[in-house]
Amino acid sequence: MDRYLILKNALVLTFDKDDNVGYYNIVIKNNIIHQIDYYNDLVSDRTIYTKYPGVNIIDAKDKIIIPALFNSNINSSYALSGVFFERINYDKLPDNLSLSLLDKYFTSSENKQDLKNLITFSYFRALSNGELFLNETSGYLSKDFLQEFHKYNFLIVQDIVMTSFSEAFSRYLNEIKKFHCIGMTDDEEITNYSLTSAAKALKEGRRKIYFDILKKSSGQEHIRRTFSKSIFKVLGENDFLDGRLIFSNPVNIQKDELDYLSDKKVNIILCPSDIVKLGEKKLESFELLKYGLNVSFGTGYLGTSIISEIKLCSHLAKKGNLSYRSLLKMAVVNPARMFDVSESHGSIEKNKIANLIMFDVSDLRNYFLSPDVSSEKVAEHIIENLDSKDISDIIIKGNVIRRDYRSKLFDIDTMKTNTSALTKKIIEIGKYYEFKEKYLMRKRIKELSTGGKEERKIIITTGPEESRFSSLKDNSVISESEFRVVATKKNVTPINTVEGDDDVFSNDFSVEEISNINEGIVMYDNVFFSSSESSMKNNPDYEIPKKKIFFDDVGGVSDSGTREDEIKLIGNKQDKKESQTKKDSGDKPVFKKDKLRFGFTDTDQ
Repeated sequence: MDRYLILKNALVLTFDKDDNVGYYNIVIKNNIIHQIDYYNDLVSDRTIYTKYPGVNIIDAKDKIIIPALFNSNINSSYALSGVFFERINYDKLPDNLSLSLLDKYFTSSENKQDLKNLITFSYFRALSNGELFLNETSGYLSKDFLQEFHKYNFLIVQDIVMTSFSEAFSRYLNEIKKFHCIGMTDDEEITNYSLTSAAKALKEGRRKIYFDILKKSSGQEHIRRTFSKSIFKVLGENDFLDGRLIFSNPVNIQKDELDYLSDKKVNIILCPSDIVKLGEKKLESFELLKYGLNVSFGTGYLGTSIISEIKLCSHLAKKGNLSYRSLLKMAVVNPARMFDVSESHGSIEKNKIANLIMFDVSDLRNYFLSPDVSSEKVAEHIIENLDSKDISDIIIKGNVIRRDYRSKLFDIDTMKTNTSALTKKIIEIGKYYEFKEKYLMRKRIKELSTGGKEERKIIITTGPEESRFSSLKDNSVISESEFRVVATKKNVTPINTVEGDDDVFSNDFSVEEISNINEGIVMYDNVFFSSSESSMKNNPDYEIPKKKIFFDDVGGVSDSGTREDEIKLIGNKQDKKESQTKKDSGDKPVFKKDKLRFGFTDTDQ
């Protein structure tokens, strides 16, 4: 017997070919959309029950209905591991010890139950966010895992496309006739052999090639060294550049490559949270739609929901470059085209699968007040005012699995308990606290060594053009692996090498050539001021005392006077020194031993 469900009085954003939007009634028969009541013929319950006996009616007043969302890149491996991605980028991901420890733990057969709990949390969170079609890019899944846990509903509720990073797993997915993607995760994997194998795999079954490359700063250099050209030109020359290819977050794509890709129908997946937090540069301000590329959204490593990724992208994109409607289509229409399911997904139309989500706008803060009911205005209201937490109802394949914020598939309290225990275990496995303490220790040592000064400056005092340079400050963030020299050259005071001689340079001095050293040289005296005389230093008329210095034949010096007086003075000083030496030696007894040895006794004295 057929099963009918009718949703009435809702504001419906269809994304169909005619771009219909309005207050429509939707008739669902079994698991497909049977009819869209554009003209409100089903105005009363009496009319509905007469036409569809036994129908289930849901009054969707104060609700906005849109097609279910796609998550084109969900990496369930790190759904609970966001803390380990702090202060790193794409280049450093392979060297992250915490992530390596997690990979080793979850890929071990002994911990398959924890892996099941992790995947369950990831999929049910996505389900609550209205994401009913997923492209799983985790490297943890395998043939053994799928065979053991296929009976659990987290693998059958949503439509899931697996991305395989091993030949054995891809072969198994092909055997069970499951549509999947063949993944390449490193630029160095791109060789003539790997491309030939990928081309062969595409001919053997329903597959896509998923390139998780062009993220590292050195990726382009490796590919150009290997092929002497960019990866896109290599693919184009081999008739590879079409809708069969998917590139995820190609943050190092070049402007000329984008021009080359124009109208090639290549698929691009953007994970805005990953690009902002892990990428070294922004991806052409997310202006990829103008190149004719099929762009979709994913949550990747760090995203939590597709709705939040759409919001982030709308804030990063230049105003006016992307419409709100096109942004929402990147989570609904474009991914349906990418995974070749446009005939059954991606819009609210007759004979398409009934995968629908409803936003609750009954709250005063969520009211839709625009007098213009257009697809652009409705999309703008969803992106700017609503969130995934406002999704109150979810219908998947004609079945209501969430009604008025309450899920019918899992118990919230049980899910919280399991997730909390798994999170603590992940923190322990990844040694979060140990590595955090080491980081803080290095940070404290660095602060102590630099005196807490972030500004770095070098003063150059040489050269005739010092007045041309202005003071520069280095206020940018400098990593531990980076070194910069910032030079300033303006109004520079000569560096003093003697403590306390700052004021000496406030006077004017002249430099004179010494014609005869026997006549002595005039030098400034070392002046030590008492507290009562300190005011003399600040007197502009005060002159520092001078004295004349002679050099004797043996390297001695004397103050001003005649050469003869200087010689007499030196002689008197020498006689006085010898007399003092004799006096000191006469006052003290002198002890003498013929032999010295250890262990003296009284008889040895």
